Amino acid sequence: MSVTLVYPEPVQIRIGAKHAPLTEDGMNPLSINITASGTGIERDGAFLPLLIDTNWAAFSDVPEGEWRLYLRLRRRQGFTAVIVTVLPIVHDRTEGRESRYPFARRPDGTFDWATPEADYVGHVRRYVEIARREFGLEVFVTVLWNNYLPGTWGSRLEPYVVMPADVRRAHVERVVDALADLEPVFVVSGDDGFDSAEANDAYRETIATMRERAPDALVTTHGAPAAQIPDDILDRLDLYLFQSGHNVAQQALAWETAERLAARTPRKPVVNVEPPYERHGMVGGSGRWSSSDVRRASWAGVLAGAGAGVGYAAHGVWMWSTAEGRFLFAHGSQEPATWVEAMTFPGVHDIALLGYLIRTHRLDRTTPGSHPLAEIDPRFRLAVTADDSLLALYFPYDRPVELARDFADYVVSAWDLAARAPFVPELIREGKATHLRPAGVAEDALIVAERRR
Repeated sequence: MSVTLVYPEPVQIRIGAKHAPLTEDGMNPLSINITASGTGIERDGAFLPLLIDTNWAAFSDVPEGEWRLYLRLRRRQGFTAVIVTVLPIVHDRTEGRESRYPFARRPDGTFDWATPEADYVGHVRRYVEIARREFGLEVFVTVLWNNYLPGTWGSRLEPYVVMPADVRRAHVERVVDALADLEPVFVVSGDDGFDSAEANDAYRETIATMRERAPDALVTTHGAPAAQIPDDILDRLDLYLFQSGHNVAQQALAWETAERLAARTPRKPVVNVEPPYERHGMVGGSGRWSSSDVRRASWAGVLAGAGAGVGYAAHGVWMWSTAEGRFLFAHGSQEPATWVEAMTFPGVHDIALLGYLIRTHRLDRTTPGSHPLAEIDPRFRLAVTADDSLLALYFPYDRPVELARDFADYVVSAWDLAARAPFVPELIREGKATHLRPAGVAEDALIVAERRR
């Protein structure tokens, strides 16, 4: 058997978006759209892997100077987008410092719904404008968080923040009207399980408002792990975000949810926007999620149908942890690092390489394939294109995988994902099968085979 094994040249793993020429009004003219295949996102006609960093607290707790520094560093590290919430996550944030709020806050911590803060939405607009215009980063703007809607798990924790329906409608209209021309991606929900009929009706109404008032913007949701989003809501979205989450017992959601969403028709981009946060506490277990854990969950999702990109969060950045603040949910998530320390967690380099490989091989075009080892350990993932011109195989550890294929007409490349370095894998032909093995790799690996043109 004659197989071409490729040892790639060293590459600069940087996926940061370019500065775009500005229009006369100073805006970044680049719009993002769904690719013709329905599997990914494109900007200015070029495929854009969505590498989404999580900074939920940006609008409420990040000073403008720190926002610019954060965006500069994340772009340098390879991220192409950031996800933020307009409404503070009242039970899961850092308190004890000066914060901004969308409504006047009473001394007891409740909101005065009759008094929206006059400059808050303008402040949100400025932050979105800085991210898009100055740094070329996409912004996923979460307009509602589940605490603020009736019947949700979050509203049971903090019932005092449930918005009256008229207040919610006015809030949605203010935010959408303020941001429509900037074309962020509007995220309808935050961390919801979609098990409240009343909340689901509110989401349907919110989507309709977004379609009417911001017809050029993409719309999606952010759900809790194992969220059961009604089909009619999924049908109204442009792309699917899902969360495999931080619970030890739910890690199979990384590939199970990706497979389910990718199988829907018509095909839409799928992103695991919330695999475990790096150094977040293991819910239902002991310890913290490492960069290796995050990487494994991320790759499992990508090759299971979530190839449009991946989300990431450092435990310390997403709630903007500072020395003077107090994290309210440390008992459930563990104490965070400060945001300064968390900005350089090693997992960011894994995400940059993941984005590079998605873009280089257009892994968004793949769908899940099958192989014998998958029944023993489903973390081994095979993805293929419809025409069989590309195969990608993820190994969570060094073990041979047998495929009933002949790779004589393929160019094969491989990456040691922990070392972030290319290597030459073992391919052994036996009868009608080929054994592939990432021999010598200490942790996980990716092998890609592309048919010669």
